[in-house]
Amino acid sequence: MTQEMAINHVELHDDGKALQLTVQLHNPTARTLHAYTTIRALRYDAATQVLEVQLSDRGLRELIATDIFVRPRFTSVDPNGDSAIKLAVPRVICRLAAGVNQRSAKVERLLAHEARHIDIEIAWSGTPFYPDPRGKTKGPRADLVAWAQGFARHRHTRAPEPEKQR
Repeated sequence: MTQEMAINHVELHDDGKALQLTVQLHNPTARTLHAYTTIRALRYDAATQVLEVQLSDRGLRELIATDIFVRPRFTSVDPNGDSAIKLAVPRVICRLAAGVNQRSAKVERLLAHEARHIDIEIAWSGTPFYPDPRGKTKGPRADLVAWAQGFARHRHTRAPEPEKQR
């Protein structure tokens, strides 16, 4: 049985300006593991009230020649140890709205602070990430996807807000 990095605790605090997400990683192995600490994608579905926080490049589009690529940051988690990642998540996510025959772009505001569930995915590996110095890669995102040995996943369900006294 392969032991993997795990998310063993999540806390969410809404200060009215941003969502402060604290994710506790646990490394049950006998060697140091390395994990993303940078959010790579945020998705919110208002119908299901699910906010997806992705700290991996899995499933994201590869860059085109004119794009600027920003590499993620990483942390190390000691053998049989824990490490906390603190993330600031915007309360409102803005994206271009889908549409047909629009005269101009329309921006859609997604109220992420209303999320009832937060799904978190964090890429990890047993080796530190470094770009291939030979330059024989399919691109920086492909290098990161190939680096990931596994993904720590967790669903955090927020407690309902207490009713206000009248």
